[in-house]
Amino acid sequence: MINNKVIEVADTKEALKERVFNRNLPLYLPTIQKIGTETLADLIEQGESGTSEFSGKVEFKSTLSWDIKESKKNKVLQFSVLKTIAAFMNTEGGTLLIGVEDNGHIFGLEKDISLLKEGKQTLDGFELALRDIIGSNIGTAFSSSKWVKVRFERQDDNDVCIVEVHKTKEPVFLEENKPGGKEKRFFIRSGNNSRACDVEEMYRYLRLNCKK
Repeated sequence: MINNKVIEVADTKEALKERVFNRNLPLYLPTIQKIGTETLADLIEQGESGTSEFSGKVEFKSTLSWDIKESKKNKVLQFSVLKTIAAFMNTEGGTLLIGVEDNGHIFGLEKDISLLKEGKQTLDGFELALRDIIGSNIGTAFSSSKWVKVRFERQDDNDVCIVEVHKTKEPVFLEENKPGGKEKRFFIRSGNNSRACDVEEMYRYLRLNCKK
């Protein structure tokens, strides 16, 4: 980015260098060192009120499925993660850290990984499980790396999942279990929270924010 404008985009640093070079913009090569290199420590230091260089806000989630208080699996917790991802997609994007408590303490992914099927209890298995959950509840089209980039960092002998979520060009809806069955809901970011909109508010938001 130069003067808050994106001049080129690529999936890797090497590919970005090549594209910048091919466009005869070698003077900008030093600046790409800052793109996509925010460390876990940087993100935690900013706190949940901080803004990621990647885009949008930063939010922490202790776990994906492991209930810390009950010491067992709790699928309800997955909804909290999905709600954040859907809200990021509908608003301005953002970065979600899974394995970090609200106070910045690193809980890690060990317990979540232990819940995976035998043979899948790895970081790759965790990523696959996360993408499967996104695909099943938000939509397969939105579980790809085009919208959700996943990487891992290790700190204090614990792994943390860093989920970089892009803003989508079309509205995203999340399925929520209700007493009468599943209901699709529209979430946006409001301050540091992800909240659902009623029909009137959703219509107004989409009319004002979605590209024609």
